[in-house]
Amino acid sequence: FEVGLRAQLTDVQSRLHEVEGRSRSAAEKGNETPENETLQAEMREGWRIARESYQTQIRLIQQRLREVVIVRVAWDMRFKLFNDLVAPEKLDDWREDAHAFATRMGAARDLLLQQSRDLMASLASQEKRKRLIQRTNSEAAKWIDFQIGSQQQLSQAYASSLVQVESFEKMLSNLDSQLTVETKEATASQWLKMARFAVASAWEYEITSVDDRPITVKKIAKGLILLLIGLYLSRRISRFFGNRMLPRLGMNSGVSMALQSISFYFLVTMFGFVALELANVPITVFAFLGGAVAIGVGFGSQNVLNNFISGLILLAERPIRVGD
Repeated sequence: FEVGLRAQLTDVQSRLHEVEGRSRSAAEKGNETPENETLQAEMREGWRIARESYQTQIRLIQQRLREVVIVRVAWDMRFKLFNDLVAPEKLDDWREDAHAFATRMGAARDLLLQQSRDLMASLASQEKRKRLIQRTNSEAAKWIDFQIGSQQQLSQAYASSLVQVESFEKMLSNLDSQLTVETKEATASQWLKMARFAVASAWEYEITSVDDRPITVKKIAKGLILLLIGLYLSRRISRFFGNRMLPRLGMNSGVSMALQSISFYFLVTMFGFVALELANVPITVFAFLGGAVAIGVGFGSQNVLNNFISGLILLAERPIRVGD
């Protein structure tokens, strides 16, 4: 596309050079052999319009060449966007650039439309003037035909430029819309990443450390989950042990229930130790705190421990039985 525009530019420049040479030659001949004023005026106007037509065409082509650079940048953006080669933090800048490019193309389109309408109005005026002069001066009318031809060439150049600009504008508008969507998705993705990071930071937050072993929220949560699972499994295993296995071995219901209770508390204790180890809470902490805690717990839980041990004794010695 760019190669075609440059070839077209070279052709129009050569035509302009030719017209400038012919107009100078015609002006010199006109000074040597003056004719009627109307013919001379239309001749000068014809060469002027031809020069301006080619000069305007050159400006249009040069403007399109500058816009091709913008379109090349836009296509590079689309390629990188399609292949996920753009960093999310650049999307906002790219969207602003694409919007500015599309706005620029829209302004160029509006200007071309206005210039094309003005040229069409001028052509209509020239046609009327030609019909009037043709009745009295056919030679001058030929020069008006020449003027009309030059303006028609310019009109075709406007139409071609308008098609190109509209295609550029459409592509840039699509890129702007695509970047707007991508920016919104990137913003949502960034918020999601921030939320994940916040959750991960809270999950890995170190509450304290014992013997250079960190105790984090994640480890405590895993320990609590394991403890709950352990409670459930301890109850199911101890019930199976007390209700199914021990009666098959010939043990009476009292002993079975006593062993069931003992096995339940034993399993709960084991799962508790495993949960503490998973949470990086060493048993030495309880040994360190044991002196102070044991005194307080011992005085405060005498009745609880008495009742617990008495219950086990009742189950084992069976002074009364289940169902009495």
